[in-house]
Amino acid sequence: MESQLPEYLTHLHVAARARQLLFLCLVMWSPSGFPSDPQPRSQLKITESLEINDETKLFTQALKSSGLWLTLLESTQVTLLLPKDKALRNEGADFLLEEVLLKPENSERLADLMAQHVYTGIRLTRKSFENSTTLKNKLGGCVSVEKQSKDALRIGPEAVVTSHLSFVNGEIYFIDRLLWHPYPEQDSCLK
Repeated sequence: MESQLPEYLTHLHVAARARQLLFLCLVMWSPSGFPSDPQPRSQLKITESLEINDETKLFTQALKSSGLWLTLLESTQVTLLLPKDKALRNEGADFLLEEVLLKPENSERLADLMAQHVYTGIRLTRKSFENSTTLKNKLGGCVSVEKQSKDALRIGPEAVVTSHLSFVNGEIYFIDRLLWHPYPEQDSCLK
């Protein structure tokens, strides 16, 4: 019996590793992209999902500080263009948000920047982007959305959609960078 104990423990270890690998594979290929969601994302509101998502903490904090969080809570139709924290770090925008724009004296600049990412009263699904379109935000600014191929969307002059999720009250398009006022002149948005 003693000689079988190490072999038995080895089998348990292999089985535990296999379960871990299976879990990781399921998480990686999960359509929800949020393995910690307590319920399917189709039953969650955008704000509920952002509250539990560790990958969007900085952007969520900026939305709350800008005053747009309440708008998201109340909206039934939302399109949100959202860079994950990793994307913000990759372009150095995390420092700008944390150390500059989240300061009380820069609240108006933060609100203007966040407005480039939040579009209420409209729910643009993937099917909505058969052609190029322009999204207009509540401050009068706008951003172009261009379909580059079957699965690729470009937002503004540089941002690229990296993934997409649907929720009860809207859509999140994860992008690879912040939108820095892609159309500084109002006339450019009307073209």
